[in-house]
Amino acid sequence: ITSTALFKNQKVVIVGYPGCFTPTCEGIHLPQYIQRSADLRKTGVNKIYALAINDPFVTASFAQKLNAGDKIAFIADGTGEFTKKLKMETDLSSAGLGIRSKRYSMIVNDNKVETLNDEGGPGFTNLSAVSQILEQARKNK
Repeated sequence: ITSTALFKNQKVVIVGYPGCFTPTCEGIHLPQYIQRSADLRKTGVNKIYALAINDPFVTASFAQKLNAGDKIAFIADGTGEFTKKLKMETDLSSAGLGIRSKRYSMIVNDNKVETLNDEGGPGFTNLSAVSQILEQARKNK
């Protein structure tokens, strides 16, 4: 399936994160989105996607560990093609991780990016936090 087909006629939140099973992604960033998924849906968001450059087996295992259920759909960008087209890749080779996704959040409405919160790398601040995207989704309701 293509991203164009996936996001057509949908208002979605995409959360980019650098790696499955990494401390910040697992302990802080993605659990916030799982916990607040119902609040996001109340703003008209149809689906929440968590996206990382990784293989689908690791990504599925990560989603299971986080008990994401149907609250968030986890997408593996195996080759990094989608991430690179967004210009959201970062080179973490110095840490032994290779090319990964920057940490970000975005609202896409019918294939058009309405909001992009780019952390500029793997670090985490409130810029890509669920509280920020929730506030933005409420304004764009």
